[in-house]
Amino acid sequence: MNKPLLGYYSHSTKTFNTAREVKEYDYISKLYNCFVISPNIHLFFKKTSIYNQYLQLIDTVDFIVVSNFNGTIGRGSYYEVRQGLERKIPVFEIYPVGNGFKLRKVVAVNILPVNNITSYAKLTTIPLKNNLY
Repeated sequence: MNKPLLGYYSHSTKTFNTAREVKEYDYISKLYNCFVISPNIHLFFKKTSIYNQYLQLIDTVDFIVVSNFNGTIGRGSYYEVRQGLERKIPVFEIYPVGNGFKLRKVVAVNILPVNNITSYAKLTTIPLKNNLY
């Protein structure tokens, strides 16, 4: 028997407790019919933390789905994505299409020359075949 997939939903704190967060999370959970860890839903978020407090989870998941905010990702998502890519864990970006979403594969993440905590890095992605990995 195969073990169920475990995913991680990396997203901006600016989208915590919004309709967008709920819709993206539901899409990811249903797409893979698996459990997806969301920091805002399942973990205690400590705003005073300078370092990403969820990095230890990255090594335990089967895939990561990251959501950008206004075309960039924040510092926490950057470290999660970078670690996932370094560990060869599949990383995907979720993006809106019509009333739904699609995924594309993340192949690189680059820190922006001028950045701040919420607009820290840019993803490089490629399309997926059949929207699955």
